[in-house]
Amino acid sequence: MQQTLKIRSTTLLLGTVALLMAFGQGNGLVFAAPKVGVTAAVNQDARSKPPGGAQSVLTLGKNVVFNEQIITDGKGLVQVLLVDGTTFTVGPNSQLTIDEFVYDPDTGDAKVVATLAKGAFRFIGGQTSRKKGGATIRTPAGSLGIRGAMVEGNVQGEQGTFSMIFGQEVVYTGPGGSRRLFEPGFTLDVKGGGGGNQVRPRTSADASAFQNALAGGPGQSGGSNRQPTDTGVANSQVSSVNSGTESVPVPTFRPVESTTLNEVDEPQTDIEPTTE
Repeated sequence: MQQTLKIRSTTLLLGTVALLMAFGQGNGLVFAAPKVGVTAAVNQDARSKPPGGAQSVLTLGKNVVFNEQIITDGKGLVQVLLVDGTTFTVGPNSQLTIDEFVYDPDTGDAKVVATLAKGAFRFIGGQTSRKKGGATIRTPAGSLGIRGAMVEGNVQGEQGTFSMIFGQEVVYTGPGGSRRLFEPGFTLDVKGGGGGNQVRPRTSADASAFQNALAGGPGQSGGSNRQPTDTGVANSQVSSVNSGTESVPVPTFRPVESTTLNEVDEPQTDIEPTTE
């Protein structure tokens, strides 16, 4: 199998993997689960548990496979980069599992289903969220359908807070009915137990809370064995292999004709509740 994941049917893939694993177990063989992405940043303590395997400490650049649990402690932080460009970032005391993943690089078709059992997360969709139904995050507080959006959330039991930073839409389905966010800068509070869900504008307190939960803290280095320093970067060979090897073209000024007011769509500022 090539490094680039090319899957046209998740059901067929999972069925084939199950059949091969059953055959392998009966014949003393071991088969690796398909890779769906890699860890792009890791701050300890973060661990993973692949299907049927033992829990181990996560390291930078580690392959992530189907149904592998990613678990962080009170200081843990992990970013998972899927092969289609989708990223999941989870903060401390979180648990994330990639349940399904489909990606065909020839057509650009992609789909991801993930379960966040608890904790804070940030989702930025790649190919997976370009189409309706392409990205789904399941939580104890309800399910999120994400299309072309960046979403931050925090789930604690049946209660959750979900903010759409930018994008097309986020559709929540769970206790208390369904809600649809289609305007960036709004937050959905899920009270839990069907106690009434509230949609409101995103506040600076929301932004600060997510930033604190999803940013590295003192002593954390994103998985590097040594904390980077200004002197270390200056003495490195980064410039010789990065932008210093190419001349950067100067942008050419080009006037842009503005759109008249009567050609601009009226902005949508309300939130439309939907029913199942």
